[in-house]
Amino acid sequence: MSLIWLYALANIIVDLLTLFGFISGINVTLLGLTILSWGNSVGDTMASISISGRGFGEMALTGCIAGPIFSLMLGLGLTTLKFNLSVGDDVSEGIILP
Repeated sequence: MSLIWLYALANIIVDLLTLFGFISGINVTLLGLTILSWGNSVGDTMASISISGRGFGEMALTGCIAGPIFSLMLGLGLTTLKFNLSVGDDVSEGIILP
């Protein structure tokens, strides 16, 4: 049931962002790359601020760097794995090196 709520809320947020882009005349892709990504980082920012306020500045700095890197590596890794499994052959065969 919680997945249905997350799916519905994600669709509502994207629809509101599309509506805001339509009203303001700003490209929806630009809004998605800025506003939506900033909103995604608010939780990490608040956590880093509270951790650094308790005297763990190194831990907060590590969280600022490691969190996005982990998300990027996991996202690219899973996408690449899915592509390789769906294609069925090695992706590097199509690369032509000079």
